Amino acid sequence: MFVVIHFAIIIAYAWPESMSYQPLHRYAASYVEPIFTQRWSMFAPCPTMNTVVEVNYKFSNTDSSGWIRPSENAVNRHDKLPLLHYGELVIAEANLDYWLGLDLRDMGLKVPDPFPMSKADQFLRGYSYYKIKNYVDGWGRRLYDKPFIAAEVRFYRKDVVTGDQGLITLPIYYFDDAE
Repeated sequence: MFVVIHFAIIIAYAWPESMSYQPLHRYAASYVEPIFTQRWSMFAPCPTMNTVVEVNYKFSNTDSSGWIRPSENAVNRHDKLPLLHYGELVIAEANLDYWLGLDLRDMGLKVPDPFPMSKADQFLRGYSYYKIKNYVDGWGRRLYDKPFIAAEVRFYRKDVVTGDQGLITLPIYYFDDAE
């Protein structure tokens, strides 16, 4: 009998309010909501930072790439073909910015504060260092046929909620085995 009553109340609760008997719907809501109501969202919140990652690759012959945005081509293709895999490449910048943001907060830094070299050791132990290094290494291998030995990385960050914005240049990344 409990099962029948239970399902009847669930059906009364799920029935559209405009078509249900209001006192029954209120009773069903008082039974269902304390147990079954979800107060979380299925989707992640919208990012509040617009981020551009730029890299200046250094090659063994003292040549450099100049400041480039490695994912620029992926961003342009994602704008034209949003259902293909380019979105995954583009979202990498947002993910890197998230982890960098945690590290900056832990170090007590805000953009556009210059990155103090006194915090370099703390940065190396942080959340973002190896993620950014792998991102830079992967794009460098994809974009260049010649080995690179180092890379300068900078993030242009803009908080779309507060309007705060700025550029932060990170300590130089060195690569031993870029070939």
